[in-house]
Amino acid sequence: MRGQKLEHQLIDLGAVFVKACRSSPVYELYAITDPASNTCKPGMVAVGKEKGKAIELEIWDLPVQRLGDFFLQIFEPLGLGTVCLDDQSKVKGFICEGYVADLSSQAPSMDSPFEGGLIVENITQYGSWKQYKAQQQQT
Repeated sequence: MRGQKLEHQLIDLGAVFVKACRSSPVYELYAITDPASNTCKPGMVAVGKEKGKAIELEIWDLPVQRLGDFFLQIFEPLGLGTVCLDDQSKVKGFICEGYVADLSSQAPSMDSPFEGGLIVENITQYGSWKQYKAQQQQT
């Protein structure tokens, strides 16, 4: 995302910002903290219209020949897949493994090979990663 810590990963691969937009109202947004690497990243999980909200996001144009290089920088529980936008279109973008939604209500655990001690917080109410980060800086 523009102005965020890892924006350089996109720029270094020749990606160009296209526009800001919103997802369809079928997602929840999570802050996923990995204590082992001391990193916190956003993850958007499809949960359906009953629970989901529209999330602010960004569209970037990444040269297709650099997609493999970009993919190698993405670690679980994040991945690439189809994201539905509020204008009914679909784009390829960041998605998050569904188990993250379950982790937000549990204490961190090392029992699952996928969980790896992740700390997960549901931040859907902020509507965007940038709004969540801005709130974090105020506290």
